[in-house]
Amino acid sequence: MLLQNYKTAPQYLIDYWKYQANNCTDRNKDWFQYIHEKKFLLYTVIKDGNNIVSFSCIQEEGFPNYTCRIGTRSFIDPKYRNYSSSLEQNKQTPLFMMLRAQYEWVKENTDKENCFASMEFNKTAALKSSAKKFKQYWIDASVLKDRYKMIDNENNPSCFQSVMFFKISSERFDLKKYRPKEDYLIELNQNKLDIDWKELALEVVSLNYSNYGNFYNNIHATDSTTKWMMETTDWKACDVNFDDCPECKKWHEQLSNILNCKYIEVQKPRALFLKSGVELVKHTHYRVPGQNHLSINYIASIENGPVNFTKYGNIDYDFAILNTVEQHSVPPSKHDRYLIGLPLRYTEDTFNWKDVKDLISEIRLSN
Repeated sequence: MLLQNYKTAPQYLIDYWKYQANNCTDRNKDWFQYIHEKKFLLYTVIKDGNNIVSFSCIQEEGFPNYTCRIGTRSFIDPKYRNYSSSLEQNKQTPLFMMLRAQYEWVKENTDKENCFASMEFNKTAALKSSAKKFKQYWIDASVLKDRYKMIDNENNPSCFQSVMFFKISSERFDLKKYRPKEDYLIELNQNKLDIDWKELALEVVSLNYSNYGNFYNNIHATDSTTKWMMETTDWKACDVNFDDCPECKKWHEQLSNILNCKYIEVQKPRALFLKSGVELVKHTHYRVPGQNHLSINYIASIENGPVNFTKYGNIDYDFAILNTVEQHSVPPSKHDRYLIGLPLRYTEDTFNWKDVKDLISEIRLSN
């Protein structure tokens, strides 16, 4: 078998991509449609005579200039996937050969401080197994404990990937780390409360809303954000009068009992209205005295969610507790949006989101 490196994709490799675009049956075959449009730092091909055994690329686009990803778009031709070689037998698999060659090329031909390989989703165990073999026959690679952002679309579940790290001169590696959805929002189970949800929704929609002119008192935002919230007529709110809203009262009482904790201060509920086509701009509830840090929201209108957390992306929900210390916004929707929110405030700095998860465990949707 012959391994070759190219700075420009050779025509026979491009022809191979076109063939696989029409004939490959792999789960992730779609990328063959556009790989020729991508610019890579290096193309590595292993051939058996005139047959392509495998190929992969080195990618620097989208990553800090001190690092790059080796083994990008690694593909082994189906005819060679049962190739009987193993590192335990001191023989090199195609993937091992390509990663080693690409690491050496980066080290000798660039000023990169390190490089890495990645796998979709949480594949830490698989990478650790490979790293163990690499250490035995080649180099001491490390598997990082977190998952890191590889593509721009954070709503794509394959965006955050497990990483095998190869040091050249530095261990610097500051790609964005993955944080699970439940660091931002936890969906709650409506069936855990004794509420007539349809009646609750009618009560919320029927309230008399006014401009939410004092919203800036409860959040920290940029000057432009505060100005928008003070002046807009498309973002309105009102307090809830329990005499006129018996289901809202029950909703508040039952949640208050569940949240009966000296570290949480339950505020009065407020109902909110956001006009269709209008975005509620980014804002943050900081952990300072007098500000609310959490909110239990129930969307009473026809369209649920989403809320957009800057560090995560869009999350759809009907009934949930939101970690509003994290910067967030509400994207525009096709319909007017109504919701009732129960603001919550930390009373102790030592109490945090992890403790909140335990506190509301009995009404989590997953229970």
